[in-house]
Amino acid sequence: MRSMILGVAIAIATAVLPTPTAADAAKGCGTFTSDGASVHAKVIRGSVGCATARRVLRRYLSSTAPCSGSACVRYDRGWTCATASTTAFPRVASCSKRRTVVAAYSSGD
Repeated sequence: MRSMILGVAIAIATAVLPTPTAADAAKGCGTFTSDGASVHAKVIRGSVGCATARRVLRRYLSSTAPCSGSACVRYDRGWTCATASTTAFPRVASCSKRRTVVAAYSSGD
């Protein structure tokens, strides 16, 4: 009985949750070079342009400014950027500003 109620609750929750649309999908923004390595840029959420995403990520990855915490958090022009954890590979870093999120991904294997 308990498993049947749980199954019905899951079915109802799944039916009610919104399904992702094409607008929700990450937008690939090509590659850029940082410290001699090729890096892929993506807009994960928000409507920022690809040129801005690449510029913000390039500025973070090439910065020599001091950072805080184990994730090397830096703040620049309203953006908050941090290095990704090793478990998030191939993601290298991500930056956010309000509800917009951009991320850099390794192009290496």
